[in-house]
Amino acid sequence: MSKVIVVYIGCLLIAIHTQIRAQSTTIVMADSLAGVGNYSKAIKAYKTLPALSPLTALKIARAYKALGNSSAALDYYSQCVASNPDWVIATTEYAKLLINQRQFTLADSIFRQLTRRYPNNPDFYYQHGRILKTVGPQQYIDKGDTLVVRAKDAFAKAVSLDSTHQKAMYQLGLTYLKKQQYDKVEQLGNTALKTDATNVEILSLLAISYYTKGWNSEAIFYFEKLIALGQSTPYIHTRLARAYAKQGDYEKSIAQFAKVIQEEDKDPGIHLELARVYQRSGDYLKGIRHSEIALVLQSQPIDDTYYTLATLFKLNKEFQKAVTHYQLALQENPERIDAHYGIAVAADNYYKDKKEVLVLYEEFVAAFKDQTDVRNSYYVRLAQQRIDILTKEIFMAGTKD
Repeated sequence: MSKVIVVYIGCLLIAIHTQIRAQSTTIVMADSLAGVGNYSKAIKAYKTLPALSPLTALKIARAYKALGNSSAALDYYSQCVASNPDWVIATTEYAKLLINQRQFTLADSIFRQLTRRYPNNPDFYYQHGRILKTVGPQQYIDKGDTLVVRAKDAFAKAVSLDSTHQKAMYQLGLTYLKKQQYDKVEQLGNTALKTDATNVEILSLLAISYYTKGWNSEAIFYFEKLIALGQSTPYIHTRLARAYAKQGDYEKSIAQFAKVIQEEDKDPGIHLELARVYQRSGDYLKGIRHSEIALVLQSQPIDDTYYTLATLFKLNKEFQKAVTHYQLALQENPERIDAHYGIAVAADNYYKDKKEVLVLYEEFVAAFKDQTDVRNSYYVRLAQQRIDILTKEIFMAGTKD
């Protein structure tokens, strides 16, 4: 080898070594900046590197996420995962951020793959459950079979793999609570508290479960524990006040209602409840005072409030709640034809059995067919049109069978 070539190679190695040292210095500096929260300068430093490695892309993504720039963070997470799809840490962080940004389709795809590749990882099932809780049950094709996966299934799987996974236990407990499976709520909650006795979400589940069942002593215990942990909210104080009242401890009930009124003094329902507690305790003058306050606050017709709320629920596709609030409006004003019609329409969107819906429309028309008011007769015409359509649909469905 000639002396010229040797010198050339030596210079080349020195240059490479110098470049590597410079890059290493830049990375160390950028890491230090990110470590102390100087994320913008860290990002600038990372971007001066000549090549974007998967690790650097991940660091930039994390820095953007810390700054709250989720769009840029997702872009760099995507680059990182694309260049190294087997990097589970980066993939998981990417998918979690997708959930937070409500990009559920892609997040669902990623966590389904992760649960298949790592079937014993409880958090992957928990994260998948978070998605399913929002988007609803999903159908997947697996080896030719159609599987329906629900949020409850995912949370239950996470808990079965890790009996200390507090977040999964809370979400599973919520599903039990909604289905009024109180024994399961309490069993799950007591298990969770063995790991973290101050988990306010679990304590809330237990408090509400016992309160709904009417086990007032147990409900009081958990509501008081929540307050001791700093969870002082009108919701908690109201239910604690009711539980004390049912136990006959009127002094403590009054004290809790007083705390609620400090936050919500314009709520007529709270004043009325407090008035009734004063009545039971024998303090009639204070009971009269709060009854009068409730009456003043309720001086405006409240059927319109219920009707407006019902219509908003209907527009938001929460049809069961819509039906409930139309019924409440009718309790206040039975003559509201729009609320009667609203019940039928909400049920039409909610009930699977269209024969039941048909009966509601028919009862509506029968009750209001003689209305001469233009607005009211309009509702009757709409109902009759829907009756005609439903009758045909039900008949056609019957002929197919």
